[in-house]
Amino acid sequence: MDTLKRVFHVKAVLFLLLTNYLFAGDVGKVVGTVVDKENGSPLPGVNVMLAGSSYGAATTETGSFVILNVSPGLYDVKFSFIGYRAVTIEQVRVTSDLTTNLFETKLASEALEGEEVVVVADKPLIEINATNEVRVVRSEDIQNMNVRGYADVVALQTGVVTDASGNLHIRGGRTDEVGFYVDGVYVNNAYTSGRAGDVPNLSLEEVSFQSGGFGAEYGSANSGIVKTTTKTGGSDLDITVEGIKDFGSPDASVDKPFAYSYGYQLGSFALGGPVPGLNWLRYFLSVEQSSLADASPTNATIPYYTGELDAAGRPDVGDNYIDANGNTIWDDFIDKDANGVYDEGIDTPAEVYTDNNGNGEYDAPDYRDI
Repeated sequence: MDTLKRVFHVKAVLFLLLTNYLFAGDVGKVVGTVVDKENGSPLPGVNVMLAGSSYGAATTETGSFVILNVSPGLYDVKFSFIGYRAVTIEQVRVTSDLTTNLFETKLASEALEGEEVVVVADKPLIEINATNEVRVVRSEDIQNMNVRGYADVVALQTGVVTDASGNLHIRGGRTDEVGFYVDGVYVNNAYTSGRAGDVPNLSLEEVSFQSGGFGAEYGSANSGIVKTTTKTGGSDLDITVEGIKDFGSPDASVDKPFAYSYGYQLGSFALGGPVPGLNWLRYFLSVEQSSLADASPTNATIPYYTGELDAAGRPDVGDNYIDANGNTIWDDFIDKDANGVYDEGIDTPAEVYTDNNGNGEYDAPDYRDI
């Protein structure tokens, strides 16, 4: 029994270690320095917390701090210290594999009357901590794009082209030379080495695209890395519902309608927040379903007719007839004297047909009935 317990404990520890290893490359880091506003001296022991999360740190003797293993997303960073007014920097963006530097934060003494200082962080024009060519598209940008899925997001970047099958080619490389990661997990198809699966738009936190010089932690790729990070639950309950439908009719028609519909319908639902009664435990789930009433030229099959054919080799969906003159079409009558009316004894009468629906007239094949 003791041996079984030891084996179980070892397996549990290995599982935790492997879990941390798998997601180690899917987190970011926040660094900075805190000083006194009056004299510029560093402040040790300042509490630095990411509001609504369990991430935080305290400044060192030099006033610097480092917060490791932060999930990508937007955070409000709060600085608090006894004898000083609290400062909050809102909308701080943390990106996976990159360092978010808040540089120098100044705290004023509480001897000076005033409320808590709130500062809104600016979005950096470039990623100064990236040592290679990295492009990061965040959730706030993705929700304004008219694309679906992380592959379509990457297809908009420079150096990327999409072939007729929807595969990505980066800097002229083959489609199997691109490595795809979702939450740190390699998701390429083991057989084709191409992309496998997709992620609903509502669950995309950020899409990171690297077209060269990527780190050794990313293998099985030569031309580029596409790394997708999904959202995590926040401190408040958040429910998002999305519905998309095109307009027009998907029914076949000989007319030219104003708009033709492929019968495209998409429904997406996302739910995230803290577990009731366990505020420290967060969850996030997302479900998406789509359908098409007509064939898609990129990812669906074209329907084909398998029924009977008439004498001309066309789908036999009209009334049957005897083709007396062999012109493969039903003739009402042959107007030999070209006067526009049937003249008995002169013109050839209409060809014999079988009135399948009993409407008293010949029904030509209608391919909308196929």
